This record gives sequence, structure tokens and C-alpha cells, in this order.
Amino acid sequence: MAEQNREQSLEEFLQEFSENEEIVEARALKDEDLFALYSEELKAVAPLTGDEEKDLLRRLLAGGAAKKAAADRLVEGKLTRALEIAREYEHQGVPLNDLIQEASIGLMTAASEYAGGDFDALAEKTIRDGILAAVADQKREKETAENVRARVNVLRDVAQAMAKDLGRAPTVPELADKMKMTEMEIREIMKVMLDAMNVKSEDMADSGIDASAFTDSNPLAKDYPEEDEDGEGS
Repeated sequence: MAEQNREQSLEEFLQEFSENEEIVEARALKDEDLFALYSEELKAVAPLTGDEEKDLLRRLLAGGAAKKAAADRLVEGKLTRALEIAREYEHQGVPLNDLIQEASIGLMTAASEYAGGDFDALAEKTIRDGILAAVADQKREKETAENVRARVNVLRDVAQAMAKDLGRAPTVPELADKMKMTEMEIREIMKVMLDAMNVKSEDMADSGIDASAFTDSNPLAKDYPEEDEDGEGS
């Protein structure tokens, strides 16, 4: 098995991870179970000895045709440590599986950029940099989603209140004037609401949006014009 792994490229090795039926189904598993699955997979990888690591690093610096094979084997032997680092960032908004993938990418980056010195230090830095960037991206996406959700809910409430007072669905200019926003901003929020009508109710519930707001009785749904292929209202 060790010889087989040595012959595989790193991409093939990681692909086996992603194609493993148990790991694909691991979204429904707890992080402890997912961690155990990856750890079990790594048991099949031959340990990296000190002498072998030194030889691999020399081959990396020498370059040439043997560099890629040396990099693959070096990264393969360091995946256990990468897994441990990834686990340090659990519960920060990024799924463990994604953290592990970021750690793997960090290892590959370290191997490709290695120019001498302490490989472990370089690898840990690239791994942590990649994971921290993923955590920051996830945080920004969450904040954006929460902001959009809040604007959708406010517009829905204002539109329903205006419809009750006016006895009809409010127009876009009326909504823009009421909410002190531009008509384009109103239309963008309305598009989010109308797009949500095509999402299953359970998916909307997961996002925190009340599916009952997207019914035919919603004044926004009745007032918003459909767009043609050129983006113009019909």
C-alpha cells in the first residue's frame, strides 16, 4: 500500500479522499466522526522518517524531474500534522472538511515554494494563512447574508404595511421614498425576494427567511416586473 501511495500524485491521493463514499456522506456526521474517517485514511500512508524527509528536501532543492514526486511524498507524509492544525480552527464557521482541504493546499504551496530552511515552519505558516483566509471569507459571507436578510425582512414589512394603508401594492418609487433608498436598491432587494420563491420552503427556513412571505399575496411579488434576457423590465 505504501508503494502504491508513493506512485500516486498528490492530486490523486487527495482525490481518493474526496471520492471516498464515507467521506462524501460525512456532512451528516459530527466533526469527531469526520476527523476519525480522515485519520483512518491516513493510517494507510507510510510514515515519513527523518532520513527520508532530508532526502526529499534535497530533491526539492535540486529540482528537475524528481521534484514533483519528492513534493508529493513529502506532503503525503505531513498530512497528519496538517489535519491536526485544521482541527484547531473548528467551530469558526468553516466546515471541518473545508479546513482539511485548505490545510492540504497549504502543504502543497509550502512544497512548491520551499527554498531551504525549516520546511515544517514554512508549511505551518502557509497552512494557517490559508485557513485564516477561509475563516475570514466565511465571516464576510455570513455578515453579507445577514445584512441581505435584514433588508429583505424590512422591505417585506414596509411593503405589507403600505399595501394595507393604500389598498393596493406599493410601487417601487413609493417604496424607495418611504425607505429613503434608491429605486435600484429596492429592485435589488425585491429580486432577492422573488428568487427565493423558487427555493424550497425548507431551504428558506434554513436561511432564516419566512417562506410565508413569498406567496401570491405578497405585494412585492405582484408589483415587481419580470426581466427579459437583456435585463430590461417587461
